[in-house]
Amino acid sequence: MRHKIYLSGPLFSQGEIDWGKKVKSFLEGRLDIEVIWPHELAAGTTEQIFRANLLALSECDLMVAMLDGSQVD
Repeated sequence: MRHKIYLSGPLFSQGEIDWGKKVKSFLEGRLDIEVIWPHELAAGTTEQIFRANLLALSECDLMVAMLDGSQVD
């Protein structure tokens, strides 16, 4: 069974998006997992984004949160 990991972290700047891509690639390249990254989920209204992320999170086995940086939400 292939496990799913929800990769949480900031997505407010290009640098944060690039870092998320690197972390996702690193994890998928070394482990037999599927990384669910909010940046790649469907866009839309605030409600649609919330529901898509909540559904994705509920389908994952584990969440990895990137909490570095000067301001963590």
